Amino acid sequence: IVDERIEQCLLGTKEATLNDVKWVYSKDQALWQSKDFLDRLKRRNDRISQYRHGCSICGQSKR
Repeated sequence: IVDERIEQCLLGTKEATLNDVKWVYSKDQALWQSKDFLDRLKRRNDRISQYRHGCSICGQSKR
């Protein structure tokens, strides 16, 4: 068994806070590795797996 520390980064706009998080786009494995952190946000947030699909949605969204 290999025990290795894994760190993930959550990227957003410069002015965004954790309270602004509505969607998390990532691969399934990264979402699974970040599950405890995302659950601790204590509010509903959508997790979209399949990185390419997530990026296409992100590119289409308007602020």
